Amino acid sequence: MMSIMVTFWLFVAFFGVIGALRGWAKELLVIFSVILALFIVNVFVDFDKVDFIKPFSTWVNPLTPEIMENSTIEEGKTIFSSLPMGSQEELTTQFWVRAGLVIALTFFGYQTPRIASILDRKTRSDQIQDVLFGGVLGAINGYMIMGTLWAYMHSAYYLFDAISSPVIGDKAWEMVNYLPPSMMGSGIGLFLAVGVSFLFVLVVFI
Repeated sequence: MMSIMVTFWLFVAFFGVIGALRGWAKELLVIFSVILALFIVNVFVDFDKVDFIKPFSTWVNPLTPEIMENSTIEEGKTIFSSLPMGSQEELTTQFWVRAGLVIALTFFGYQTPRIASILDRKTRSDQIQDVLFGGVLGAINGYMIMGTLWAYMHSAYYLFDAISSPVIGDKAWEMVNYLPPSMMGSGIGLFLAVGVSFLFVLVVFI
C-alpha cells in the first residue's frame, strides 16, 4: 500500500504539471478558490450559524499520538471503525461537507474564463516564465487542495478503510501540522489571505 505522504507529493507534482500547461494567472485564481473555501468553513464553525458544519471536536477529541497509543483496536479494524457508530456518522458528514465545498469551489476555480489582458501577445520569454511560474503555482494548488482534504481526513480519524493513519513519529504525522487548515484555517491569517486575494483580483484581473 502506498503511503499517504508519497501519494500527497505525487498529487502536488501532478498539479504542478497542470499549472505549467494552464499558466500562472489561471492557477492563481484556483488558490483564491481554496482560500475562499477555508474562509467559509471557518466562518460557519466559529460563528455557529449552521448545524451542518461543526468542529470535529464536537464528537471526538482531536487525533493525537496519545489517543492512538491508548486506543484499544481490534485486529483488522482502524481507529475510526472502533469509534461509536454515532461518532462515525457525524465525522463522515462533517468530512464530506467540507470536502464537497473545497472540491466545488476548486472546480469553479479551474473553469476560469480566458484572461485576455494577461495572456495575449506574449513574447517567447513571457511564455517560458508563464510555464515556470504556472508550474510553481500549480504545485502550490496541489498542496492547498490535497493538503486541505488530508487535514480534514485526519480530523475525521482517517475514515476510509483504504487509507490508514500515519505512524506516530513518521514524517507524514508531522506534516499534518503544516497543511493549510492548520497553517491558515482560522484566525487573522485567514482573513488577511482573503483580503489579499480580493485585492489582487481587483488590481490585476479587473
